[in-house]
Amino acid sequence: RQVAKSAEVAAGQIKDPEYRERALAEVAGALARAGKIDRARQVTESAVSATKQIEESWMRVRVLGEVAAVLTRAGRIEEALDVADQIEDLWLRVRVMVEVADVLVGVSDVGWARQVARSAEVDAGKFKDPEYRARALAEVAGALVRVDDVGRARQVTEKAVIATKRIKESKYCVWVLVEVAGALVQVGDVERARQVAKSAEVAAGQIKDPE
Repeated sequence: RQVAKSAEVAAGQIKDPEYRERALAEVAGALARAGKIDRARQVTESAVSATKQIEESWMRVRVLGEVAAVLTRAGRIEEALDVADQIEDLWLRVRVMVEVADVLVGVSDVGWARQVARSAEVDAGKFKDPEYRARALAEVAGALVRVDDVGRARQVTEKAVIATKRIKESKYCVWVLVEVAGALVQVGDVERARQVAKSAEVAAGQIKDPE
């Protein structure tokens, strides 16, 4: 208990807001794992509140993602989801929710994990940029497979395939297609995965920039 308190005090004294909130997040996770739930919640609230002091929006979003990830690994799912809701960056929010779903699968709460994965699917569908849309949908498809929602995962991977067709830059299209092909393998659609992989090969041959 004394060690956790000392760590909390030390974290609170860090002047750089980015590092202070990261440290507080780690302290909150340690407190949660030690069963000090109320205190962990208070420290989490302090960490989230203090992120408002971070001037750069991209850094603030990243720190919120790290706070949510720490809470997820500590088993504080509801708090992690609350923090995830505050993440404005869609890509990071989807990644955090996928991680939450995976943790829930690990503790055999598949029903809740499925709900979280489907919420991530909704967020993934909000992307207007086809590259990020395809990547996010591929990420969600993998999560859906792990929550035993294979039928839904197949539908999501097909949406990802459609999104890849709107990517104009071949060099970006290649690795997105590879990710989507991997998602198709996970849902058991090997033949479709081969087709997508072939498309990636064609796109690779169209890259003009050697870099």
